Amino acid sequence: MNTNINWKLFGILLMGCILSAVLVLPYTLALNPGLAAIFTPFVLIVQMIQSLVIFSVAIFLGLILAKRVGFSLPVLEGWLEGREVGSYFRSILGISIGLGLLSGVIIVVLSLLFTPVTATFQNVELSIPLWKGFLASFYGAISEEIVMRLFLMTVIVWIIFKIKKQRMENLLLGVFGLQS
Repeated sequence: MNTNINWKLFGILLMGCILSAVLVLPYTLALNPGLAAIFTPFVLIVQMIQSLVIFSVAIFLGLILAKRVGFSLPVLEGWLEGREVGSYFRSILGISIGLGLLSGVIIVVLSLLFTPVTATFQNVELSIPLWKGFLASFYGAISEEIVMRLFLMTVIVWIIFKIKKQRMENLLLGVFGLQS
């Protein structure tokens, strides 16, 4: 397996994940105050080591498989290589904002459909100070995006590529009577 990855990019993504894992802690403790009693420095260290391992594996595999399926991180890679990324960033900004707003509307509509369940969560979340919610948003914006997009979506696309490649090879073997 070719493991020629951009280690600077790996480090930036990993630092972002670890930082966001730290920033989500005040929100997590506000959601469940009982955790504060067991949240010792030892538990914090263990949690950070766990996060480090999980995110390292996800980023490493995500970057390797992304190359194999033709995915890239154009803004970060361009920035690290010293290229001008402003025009690319501006070209995707409108669609990104539009899709983000559409997603927000869909979430609000769906939450209205499930009002009894949503009301319980809203009451709890409204009791948490806004600054804690703001800090927690970095976890979703950084860590969840890296795990879901860079790792999981890339793995799914890679598996689909492998399945299609195998089917094509089987088709060629069947049609042309080729032996491998």
